[in-house]
Amino acid sequence: AAKAWRDAQELPVVTPDEENAILRCVEALEKLDLLQEAAKRGNHEVTCFKRHQRTGLMLKGRADLVFTDDDGVTWIIDLKTVPEESASEDKFARKIADLNYHMQAAFYADLFDTDNFIFIAVEKAGFPGVAAYQLDAEDLEIGRRTNEALLEQLSRCFKTGEWDLVSADIADAIRIFIDFLERPFDLTQYPVFARGDFQADRPVKVV
Repeated sequence: AAKAWRDAQELPVVTPDEENAILRCVEALEKLDLLQEAAKRGNHEVTCFKRHQRTGLMLKGRADLVFTDDDGVTWIIDLKTVPEESASEDKFARKIADLNYHMQAAFYADLFDTDNFIFIAVEKAGFPGVAAYQLDAEDLEIGRRTNEALLEQLSRCFKTGEWDLVSADIADAIRIFIDFLERPFDLTQYPVFARGDFQADRPVKVV
């Protein structure tokens, strides 16, 4: 029945406009040396499971790209598509706050046991701009503290069966997040990171 339904579909999976937008993004990304080197030597769509120590919850994440450099240091790359003229530092910093990307970065950093998390922003429309950014340690720690409070709350909900609890941890997380929104971001841009010195023969260990 499922195959019959699939074969009966007539609408295109990707429209011509969507295809053109994808191809423009690909062309822009091909100009970023950092991504090209990492893609050649890393692992794509890497899934990781890890038990959260404080709560016992099983965590899961899938990184777009994971690779190691010459020093054996693990790096994570996450690709973000953004609107036209939104790959600039100031606009992408705003998107980090709007969509809680700092929490995602902290979650994956803890999952893969590395604080080396890079966002690559590529514009979907117009003449696609592309840039690579990394949050500073303070922003990453804010995301980590917020995640920990939310995981503690989730664990309590599972244990008690009550899902409308608002604990002191959550209140603290909300205050932390408000402070995060109100202060300027310190993003490190990485055009100079593309130096071609990544190690090809060292696989990433995922535990």
